[in-house]
Parts: sequence; C-alpha cells; structure tokens
Amino acid sequence: MPVLDPHSRYHRAQREKSRFHQLLYQAQEQVSLLESERYHLTRELERLRNYSWSLYHEYIKGIEKLEEARKERSPGC
Repeated sequence: MPVLDPHSRYHRAQREKSRFHQLLYQAQEQVSLLESERYHLTRELERLRNYSWSLYHEYIKGIEKLEEARKERSPGC
C-alpha cells in the first residue's frame, strides 16, 4: 500500500480548501456583525434626527414667544 505524502498536491489542495472555507466563514461572521452595527447606527441616527427636529421646533416656538412678548411690551414699535 502506498504511503500518502502529506505534501502531495491533493493534501495541499485539501488544506487550502479547508483554509478557504474557514476564512469564508470568518468573513461572513464579520459581514453579519457589520450589518448589525449598521442597522443599530441607522436607528440611532434616525432617533437623533428626530430629536434635533424637535429641538429645532421648540427653538422656533421659543423665538415666536419672545417676539410676541416684545410686541406686547412695546405696542408702539
């Protein structure tokens, strides 16, 4: 029975195939993590955008109230 050389083309190809699948699996895990991070960052961005809009509207309301108060104090202007 012939002894199989561990450095034969077949064994080398099997090791390369195994290494390729291992790297592919790791890459898929990283992509999955990045997609999850992107999802959460997108949600956080939407939350902050909504918060900034509400702050902007409150700012506008405050300015309008100040202008009304000014007009009430000095009706001749």
